[in-house]
Amino acid sequence: MTRQSQLSVILGLMGVALSAPAARADDLADLLAVMPGDQAVAIAVVNPDQLEKSIQAVAKRMDGGGDAGFLADLKSHLRLGKDVDFTRPLGILIGGQPPTWGEPVFVVEFPDAQAQIKSIEGASEEGGVWTLPDAGLVVRIVGKHVMVSESGDSVRAVADSKVRLAENVKHHAAAIRGRDVIVRLDVEKVRPMLKMGLEQGRQMMPVILAMSMGQGGDPTGSVNVVNAILAAAGAFVDQVESVVLAGTLTRDDLNLCVSAGFAEGGIRNYLTAQKPPRQPFFTLLNNQPFMYAFAADLPGDQAPFFDYLAGAMKSAAPSAAPAGGQETPEAPEGGSQATPDAGPQAGEEATLKALEFYRMFEGNEALAAFTEEGMLSCGYYTSRDPHKFVETMKEALIARSQLMRLASGGMTFAIGQPRSYGDVQTVELEMKFDPADPQGAMAAQILGGATQMSIAARDGRVGMAAGPEAYREAFFTGKVETPLASSPFVKAALEALPGRPNAVVVIDPAGVMPMLGAIAPMMGGPANLPKLPPGPAISAGVTLSDHPARLDVNVPWAAIERIVKALEADAPM
Repeated sequence: MTRQSQLSVILGLMGVALSAPAARADDLADLLAVMPGDQAVAIAVVNPDQLEKSIQAVAKRMDGGGDAGFLADLKSHLRLGKDVDFTRPLGILIGGQPPTWGEPVFVVEFPDAQAQIKSIEGASEEGGVWTLPDAGLVVRIVGKHVMVSESGDSVRAVADSKVRLAENVKHHAAAIRGRDVIVRLDVEKVRPMLKMGLEQGRQMMPVILAMSMGQGGDPTGSVNVVNAILAAAGAFVDQVESVVLAGTLTRDDLNLCVSAGFAEGGIRNYLTAQKPPRQPFFTLLNNQPFMYAFAADLPGDQAPFFDYLAGAMKSAAPSAAPAGGQETPEAPEGGSQATPDAGPQAGEEATLKALEFYRMFEGNEALAAFTEEGMLSCGYYTSRDPHKFVETMKEALIARSQLMRLASGGMTFAIGQPRSYGDVQTVELEMKFDPADPQGAMAAQILGGATQMSIAARDGRVGMAAGPEAYREAFFTGKVETPLASSPFVKAALEALPGRPNAVVVIDPAGVMPMLGAIAPMMGGPANLPKLPPGPAISAGVTLSDHPARLDVNVPWAAIERIVKALEADAPM
């Protein structure tokens, strides 16, 4: 079996299968009890035959086609004297240590294996391992299962294992319950590769940033910022103990889950202390078309990531001024307040100020939409001190604009004079772009005329609206007549996510089309893309109020299908 064929089979099986009958649960449990749990990657699939049919059904739905599938390769490879029943659970084990992978070992149910294998011409046995020279396979029999590979070393390695996969995934029971595919990564074997990648990123970052800088950019601060983020990511990599992916695929949708367990330490303590969301999401905003909508109930002062990031930032730049140490120039009379010059320490100061902002953050609801007027957004933030939060948010935005200027001289930021919308007094902000700068020109094209933002404490929360004046005024003076949660598409997207996630994002691909239509001409694409009404949405949720932490994703194929068909109908003949 060629490497290309092996890759085809493995990628296919790392997909997800249709829901299997409940009777298959015992079959899967038997497989997990046989499979070793100390291989770099372990994959278990309940019904490969149904998986192939699922993939073909989705392909046919999208483009009317579909390939021959991956089972033909696998069937021709596993020549064991009689056909393997691919409606039964199948396992794949990949040993070695990245980037040097071992040959995959397939684990299949094969009744009467001893007699069947023994009857194959040329078969020989030594130490419980069978060699089939004509098929080019090495086989070990374990009860009603066989472990098959082209490599004798790979088979012997899994045969010597004392750890079972069933034991290693039991802490992820909530994530894998009812799923038909499980993929476990052995973090101890993958961790060196992850840390090597972070270190390579740290070494390459100065060159990458220098190459990507616009005129007037200064890479010094940006390098320190990125290094601090990589250092914080390293703290997470050090504490990750187990990772399991699980999922299902139907003709209607794709459901995926990533479950991550952590060793004793800051992250696990945070997950244990965090609480589920205190109220339903998307009740504070009116139902309206959107590109994406985001909601969270996630107090920032409890998150260890901010501690890691702040500590790494201080280590990266011990001489940098503390957050808030650089005063913002006063606005000229009748004019606006300009962004301070971006110096070598601007990146560190920007990040520390952003950390201060996120520490005050407890939750929010927000959405963004792309219209003929440009990018519009609005939302509410929750904080124990809304008025202080407004000032911190303003300072964080100023700091962020300093960080943006490190990468491009084409973006500047200004604070305008306060104004009132009804009985609400707002802080006014504006982003400005240099059309001669490529990055500035692209940002200006995306935002259109919607470059102004208003922020104010209102009803015990912090309201934010960005867009034309009429849009901002309507937000601060209006009321919620029909909440976004009442949208049938938003409701379905949230119901597709299990449990009670602490943060969710809902994406309507139809809402993304106008933005792509604005960007496409700059890339040589068509000037006008089809406009679609709101429809089925993709959703993702992060649950941090339990251990292990988990990410769930739901993709309804109808959300993708309508875009594909609209683009095909709009394509030139």
